[in-house]
Amino acid sequence: MKYDPEMHPHLAAKYAKEGLINTQIAQKLNIGKTTLYNWQKRYVEFRESLKKNKEIVDYQVESALLKKALGYEYEEIEEVILATKTTTETKDGETSIITKQPVRIKRTRKIVHPDTTACIFWLKNRDKKKWRSNPEQESDNGDGTLSDLIESLRTARSSSNQSFEN
Repeated sequence: MKYDPEMHPHLAAKYAKEGLINTQIAQKLNIGKTTLYNWQKRYVEFRESLKKNKEIVDYQVESALLKKALGYEYEEIEEVILATKTTTETKDGETSIITKQPVRIKRTRKIVHPDTTACIFWLKNRDKKKWRSNPEQESDNGDGTLSDLIESLRTARSSSNQSFEN
């Protein structure tokens, strides 16, 4: 397939925004992986389109992971429709039904607690030396090992659960 500077950068951007990897993007473009890599080397607009749009998705995923790792609050809004029926009879004997539907809005504040797995994943990838699974030196003095993190998260979670029970 011949490279089209009007079409291929736009398609590459679209597929990158969808979170597809290079192999999948090549399949969608009906080209081989080698051709995709050659186009990235040869055509600046194609390469930049892929790079920029992959960075956007990566940022969104990083933000979502960080939010999950830290925990967050949100407000859930629910509209409850309360239906009522009123039957009336007119002078000529006809019956009409009037239905009223008042709406009640219920607001609930919800808390999503920090997710231990998201914390571990984040830390192990951000600071590999400090947070790897098998550190060279094990330490029991609470200087930031993975077990210290897990224990502190458990303590925080149990104390926050106790505050909701009271």
